Amino acid sequence: MKIKLSLKTLLLVLLFSISQFTFGQALHWLSKPQSQLPKILNGNLSDMKMSANGRYIAFRSFATNLVTESGAIRGDSYVYDRQTGDVQRLNQQGSFQPPLLISEFSAPTSDGTLIAFTSREVAFDSTLYSKNLNTGEVELLSVDQNGDEFNVKYNSVFLHDDGSSLDFITDTLLVPEHINGVDNVYRLNLSDGSLNLLSLSNDNTAASMATIRSFSTSPNGRYVAFYTNATNLVSAAVVGRNIYLRDTVAETTELVTIQPSGAPSVDDSLSSSYTVSNTGDVAYASFRSDLVSTDNNNSLDLFLFKNGQNSRLNLDNSGMELSDPSPDYVKINATGNLITFSDTWAYDPADTNDDYSLYQYDVTTGAINFLNATIGAPNIALNETVSASGQSVLFRGVTDEINSTSSLSTQFFPSYYLYDTATGQTEQIEPVAYRPNTAISGVNDVSLSSDQRYAVFSSTSPNLLPVFENEASEDTFLLDRELGYSSLVGRFAAPADISANGRFVLLRSSFFQPAGMIDLGVRNLFLHDRDNNSYLQIAPGFTGHVNNAGLVVFETEDSLAVNDTNGVEDIYLFNPADNSISLISQSIGGEVGDAGSIDPNINDDAAQVSIVFGSGSTNLVPGDVNGQFDVFVADWPSSVITRVSQTAALVGGNGRSYRGDMTADGSEVVFVSAATNLTS
Repeated sequence: MKIKLSLKTLLLVLLFSISQFTFGQALHWLSKPQSQLPKILNGNLSDMKMSANGRYIAFRSFATNLVTESGAIRGDSYVYDRQTGDVQRLNQQGSFQPPLLISEFSAPTSDGTLIAFTSREVAFDSTLYSKNLNTGEVELLSVDQNGDEFNVKYNSVFLHDDGSSLDFITDTLLVPEHINGVDNVYRLNLSDGSLNLLSLSNDNTAASMATIRSFSTSPNGRYVAFYTNATNLVSAAVVGRNIYLRDTVAETTELVTIQPSGAPSVDDSLSSSYTVSNTGDVAYASFRSDLVSTDNNNSLDLFLFKNGQNSRLNLDNSGMELSDPSPDYVKINATGNLITFSDTWAYDPADTNDDYSLYQYDVTTGAINFLNATIGAPNIALNETVSASGQSVLFRGVTDEINSTSSLSTQFFPSYYLYDTATGQTEQIEPVAYRPNTAISGVNDVSLSSDQRYAVFSSTSPNLLPVFENEASEDTFLLDRELGYSSLVGRFAAPADISANGRFVLLRSSFFQPAGMIDLGVRNLFLHDRDNNSYLQIAPGFTGHVNNAGLVVFETEDSLAVNDTNGVEDIYLFNPADNSISLISQSIGGEVGDAGSIDPNINDDAAQVSIVFGSGSTNLVPGDVNGQFDVFVADWPSSVITRVSQTAALVGGNGRSYRGDMTADGSEVVFVSAATNLTS
């Protein structure tokens, strides 16, 4: 065997491969749908925020069929009017201006006229904007009283529902009290541009001495709760990160995380999600054990801070603590009488999903009500936001089952739902403008035959076949570009490779092929021969390649040969002619490699089969003393191995060499190397 290492040849191969089968255009659509889906989302929704009256919802989405205007891209932000069904793209500035890169946004105002957002420009700093949803006018807000632009933290923006003010976090020194350069909470008056520091010290003379990590503002704007490990916000000595409550009218700050005696909590365990009502009541979840007496469950609990005292809300019917609750995603309504949260603990016998479900605590009665928002099974409900009244609950749900309240898209993406506590009805939020004309879920692991007629890829999209299937399994499809249609070649499977002539498809799957009905428990390689529509199970394996004769070279950790006792990855060859499996990563004397071997590839010369692979082994060839990961070529069936990552004088590379590939006849090999001594 004569092997040449040639960059020139590699470039010629690449140029030829992208030019010989052009179909008359430069870009070809390999995953074009063949069936028409219903009017459903072709991407996920995220980060939903609802106006106080529940009419307008701002969100981010990777779907591209939400608006009919051109230019929408994956990851845009939108505002949805539930009453009219209209969707507006928030990123859009104007007809001749580029879209903004929005990092965080507020809820829209209840009249649907205004929204605020941050646009990240560098690192974790962003610029603050507002947008008039009626006129489309975008206004830069992060400008101080001297006209200088400043940065805000990308994840901090709260727009007051009347559109009068905006709260945010910045480390910019905007007022005299802020001299330490750490993140603090500010309020911007949108009428006159004045700025007020909200995270003030106990005597109102200085900013918080430590970073404000997050904050929550009451719907009426009077109260602001924030989370920090500052020690100058109250006169008492505090421990760890605490929740504080600022009354912007009385200009006072009080500690929320306190003991029953009123003294600061001395348990420095973390607290999580928290919100504040118009009456200054703070609902939150915390691991702290000294906020109430007899808290011994060492778990996350739900608390309400009201009238200067904490009470624990998540108790059983006898008033006893629960053994392992996990309340989170806590939201309190404007009047402070309803607290909505998600929890894995089943407070109601009807809650049988063993995951997060939606609950609402009635402060007046002390009852914990299960919001049985049935969206299919399993029904995972994560509370996102509530309307001011607490009647409308917006939550993120996960299910793989379609029912009367959900559409086909729920099987492919986490979806958002609105639950009406008065009627008990659940409504899926799915603001779709038109039917999807693309695959609605990702396409992966694409491989092409050498003439570019056949392409294999995996996807969960249900519209790649003439009749779409109502299930979200990851399957392998084969596209015949000449005939223009796709076929299903692997169920619950991903393609590893397609032979150069397009006859053989190598699949990876944990399910027996082709039906995918038997779970094997471990990922196996399968060889599909398209000429006779047959399937052969090979063995458990990872990376693999198949040539025109159906020979499969692959990598596996399993010991498939008697002498394979090294316990690491090795290279094997499968021959479909007799279903034999041969160990390749071994010396001519039959000694298995003393280190892992990976990334195999195979040529297409039926007369002389060659296999290239990478290995850290030192015993595959004599004199391998460079101590580096090398690239080798093995002839089959002779088992002669040649190290190719070496000089003409047989000196091994002084750096790692890997990712080997070869031409169809096996005469030339290309690889990547960090070695500096392979050429002059």
